[in-house]
Amino acid sequence: MLAVALPIFFAGLVFSSSFKRTAQPSAAFGANLVGAMVGGFAEYLGMAVESRSLVIIVIAAYIVSWASFGRPEGMAPRW
Repeated sequence: MLAVALPIFFAGLVFSSSFKRTAQPSAAFGANLVGAMVGGFAEYLGMAVESRSLVIIVIAAYIVSWASFGRPEGMAPRW
């Protein structure tokens, strides 16, 4: 049960924190819908590949999302 609910919980945290800081709520909502479609694709991809491979894809997606929207102002990436 926790394995199912935990990714949904973190996705909600990422979306809500980025949504409240955006100047264009419609664009953020659209990006969320695109993310839901990509997530559906990843679900079917999980049926085609092993779960371990899918975990790597999901972790990469969360890292990209965090790198794009997850930082408060003043915390620029160090790359």
